[in-house]
Amino acid sequence: MNGKSIDLNVDLGEGCGSDVSLIAHASSANVACGGHAGDETSIRTAMDACLERGVAIGAHPGHEDRESFGRRPLNLPPEQIRTAIIRQLERFIRHASLAGASVHHVKLHGALYHQANHNPELAHTLAKAISGLVPGCHVYTQANRAFASAAAEAGLICVPEAFADRRYQSSGNLVPRDWPGALLNHPDQTVSQSLEIVNFQRVRSVEGAWVSVPALTLCIHGDTPDAPHMLAVLARALVRHGIRLQAP
Repeated sequence: MNGKSIDLNVDLGEGCGSDVSLIAHASSANVACGGHAGDETSIRTAMDACLERGVAIGAHPGHEDRESFGRRPLNLPPEQIRTAIIRQLERFIRHASLAGASVHHVKLHGALYHQANHNPELAHTLAKAISGLVPGCHVYTQANRAFASAAAEAGLICVPEAFADRRYQSSGNLVPRDWPGALLNHPDQTVSQSLEIVNFQRVRSVEGAWVSVPALTLCIHGDTPDAPHMLAVLARALVRHGIRLQAP
């Protein structure tokens, strides 16, 4: 072992039909809270599966916009978004209590994830809401963004996140999903990018520059094409390179 470790987080309860395969190789999971996807049954099913496999359980709230799977930016007042997130988190916490589980982390979903990274007012509003419901929990978010700063100020434990299945721009932002080549669909590409992140905290941008990407957790999206196979290949490759897989 080389002394390095990384968390592999996956999205569950989004109706993609691959939860069982995904959770087999993950160390933490982001469970849809009934906003962009999921319902009472899927939340509890995902939680039970995580408990059975010892996978850290996280809430994955987002815009309540199922038509766009929460990936369309909604220009709503921060307080209105806060109300929706509180509603989702309260639902999630209730099910966690019934399952005898603890909420390890919160990760915002889709467009809301990126809006909170770039909108300080929204970031502070949501960080305070999360802290009020699950004080001191982990928050998965990109480093050096507004939400990371707001979460730290609210007493939350920030876990810097990078994406194993997405390409980056030289700005450090992800390549928009509707751009050609935004997704890394081949396992070899995912492994290569992930090893750069774990070993050197960097990625090669689409413009060709190296970009600093601090990360303690790597995400594979549940709806990425052939996500279970990609995650399995990545997990085996990381272990083969002496990297431990563990939740923060």
